[in-house]
This record gives sequence, structure tokens and C-alpha cells, in this order.
Amino acid sequence: MTSKDRDRVRQEQDTSEARFIANETGISEDQARGLIDLVGLNRPSLIREARILQAAYIPPKR
Repeated sequence: MTSKDRDRVRQEQDTSEARFIANETGISEDQARGLIDLVGLNRPSLIREARILQAAYIPPKR
């Protein structure tokens, strides 16, 4: 497996995990990707941090 192949597989895993975390916790996929960059692909840690992030979210006033 080449370096390009590993990068592609990692990106696919990140995208899949970001989508799962976003659906599970209500954060955006972009926020989930940011958490993956910080935490890695440890799902329990990602879910914990995503729930903290979601609980801290204050919607903008209209």
C-alpha cells in the first residue's frame, strides 16, 4: 500500500466517522472533523467531546 493509498483510506475513515459522530450527537460534520483532528479516531472520546461541544452551543439570536 502506497502513502497515497493510506492517505485516501484515512480520509475515508475520517469522513465516515465524522458523519457518524455528527448524526449521533447533533454537531456538524465540520465540527466532528475538527474533533477527529484533535482527539483521533477514539469513538468514545469523540462522542464525549462532541456532547460537551453540543451542550455548550448557544444558538445565535435572531
